[in-house]
Amino acid sequence: YYVSNITDIDDKLIKKADGNIITKIRYEIPEKDNLTIELDIFEGKFAGTVLAEVEFASEEEAGAFIPPDWFLEDVSYSSEYHNSNMSMRTF
Repeated sequence: YYVSNITDIDDKLIKKADGNIITKIRYEIPEKDNLTIELDIFEGKFAGTVLAEVEFASEEEAGAFIPPDWFLEDVSYSSEYHNSNMSMRTF
């Protein structure tokens, strides 16, 4: 489950959720070539997790992208950070 602002959600829905409630703040950062970096800073159980995502029009555009120096690890193909898997993670 993805909740963008937990205060807007009815407590009844939260109680019915299976697994972890994922909360995060998203920032949109303009990037070169008319791209946007979506920076997610997670809260709650996932505090300390920060993900940056850039969407491309084609695989060629993605392959030509040179990420900023502050990008660390490419997790594009890691299912560990899919919301469905994060919601079921145990701590």
